[in-house]
Formats: sequence, structure tokens, C-alpha cells
Amino acid sequence: MLAGFGNLQAMISSFLNLTLAGISLGFAYQKTGNLYFSIGLHAGWIFWLKFYGLATNSVAGGSSWLWGTDKLIDGWLALLVLAAVFLVVVKLPFEPGGKTP
Repeated sequence: MLAGFGNLQAMISSFLNLTLAGISLGFAYQKTGNLYFSIGLHAGWIFWLKFYGLATNSVAGGSSWLWGTDKLIDGWLALLVLAAVFLVVVKLPFEPGGKTP
């Protein structure tokens, strides 16, 4: 159960990815004033995680530190994607209460 703690590279990237995802979802809630946008964003992430699992095959010797394993949250490329999502959420013109200017 604690075998994942042995791989420090995967643990650090997973922690940063999940933290940035949580911050993005929380900030989306703060910007919109409701949970609908955050729920939709999370549902979209889950859809693409499942699609990624169906569309790709793991290759022995592949660069799992960059791409991640079959979980996809333990690679550094996911951090770049999540950072882009965070920047988009920050730039959205929403105000609290769900009103757009």
C-alpha cells in the first residue's frame, strides 16, 4: 500500500499535479460563485484521463517521468497542462455570483 512512496520522482510530480488541480477547481468556484463550472472541469479531466487510457499503450522503457504512467497524474507533462488550465481559469471574466461582465 505504501509502495508509491518509494518512487520520489513520481510522488513529487503527483503531489504538485493534484495540488494544482485542486487550486484550479477551488479558484474556478471562487470566480463563478457556484460549483457547476468546477464540476464540468473535473468531469472533462476524467473524460480525457479515461480516453487517454483507451487510446494509448504503455511501452517498456518509455519516458514515464515526462508522460506519466497509466495514471497520467504522475508525469511532468500533466503539470504543464494543469498550469495552462489554471491560467485560463484565472483569466476568465467571471464574478462571484455567476455573473459575467
